[in-house]
Amino acid sequence: MTARELQEWEAFESVEGPLLLHDRVEFATAFVAAAVASAAGAKDVKLQDFMPNWRGVAPAEQQDPEQIMNFLKGLAESKKKGKKRDG
Repeated sequence: MTARELQEWEAFESVEGPLLLHDRVEFATAFVAAAVASAAGAKDVKLQDFMPNWRGVAPAEQQDPEQIMNFLKGLAESKKKGKKRDG
């Protein structure tokens, strides 16, 4: 599998959800557990709190699309400023 194919599968999975059945089952179980905890009066319940962490890696913070765009705009601006200084 090429790096491009891997990126395509990662993008597909980020939109459609996990490809592996056990990941889907864990997600569904975590969803139910979070709903039960919330109904029982728990505050600030997050789905990630109920997901197992098999890989030992902290889950990435999800960013708002607006945050991503602001970051990219800032990156483009800093690149433009760098070119003006060099040229």
